[in-house]
Amino acid sequence: MQFTQTTSEKITATPDGAGKFQVKLTADSPASNIRIDKVVSTLPAHTIQFTGPAVTTVMVDGKPYWRITDGSGDTTDIPDTGLQKAVSGKGDFYLHGNELFTVMKKDGAYVLDMRYVKQ
Repeated sequence: MQFTQTTSEKITATPDGAGKFQVKLTADSPASNIRIDKVVSTLPAHTIQFTGPAVTTVMVDGKPYWRITDGSGDTTDIPDTGLQKAVSGKGDFYLHGNELFTVMKKDGAYVLDMRYVKQ
């Protein structure tokens, strides 16, 4: 299945400070005192598009959808919701070597959200 999802506008990230916090980066390790970089991400009002050889556009009950067909012929229909509202959100990151960690505040403390490894 080949397709690409894009937005009509670009996401921007603005630095929002940094600080040292205790964070447990794996389930079986103790918390480490790490520097967390904070950012505010913003996406202006935008549309979402799907393109590629697996994508066609169809009308379902009078509404536009992207239909994505996988290798076995099964399809997934995703509604075209038109213009989306602008969104903004805060994010917290920790970069260590080839690993990027996203962390979030939960119950007043920072906890691991996701871990990405550059190959």
